[in-house]
Amino acid sequence: MIEAPAQDSVETTINEILKEWHAWSANELVGKGYGSRSASCNFGPGGSCSWEIADMDAVDAVIDAIPQPHRTAICFIARNLSARAQVWKSPRLPTNINELQVLNLEARNMLTKGLIEKGVL
Repeated sequence: MIEAPAQDSVETTINEILKEWHAWSANELVGKGYGSRSASCNFGPGGSCSWEIADMDAVDAVIDAIPQPHRTAICFIARNLSARAQVWKSPRLPTNINELQVLNLEARNMLTKGLIEKGVL
């Protein structure tokens, strides 16, 4: 019973990292134009600053190193965590719920291992 809280803690931490990474990666502008919010608001009370930018760069590098289709699974896990609902799906991922659960678990394990190797966890 002692190991369960540690597992929950790691899973909660991974979920928080994924939500922060999704918000961080969505703030990067690819094209021309203006962002959807003021840059001065990024680090305010409602801003995203619980993880350092260097950590997000490390998380991004770990996610980029994950092979497909596991990388797509991680991206959709992060998007759904950010939306606080299971609304996003990808045609690249399996439609069978059991296969998708296995793929998501493998992807999370790859992410966790990479984050530990990079020193984020």
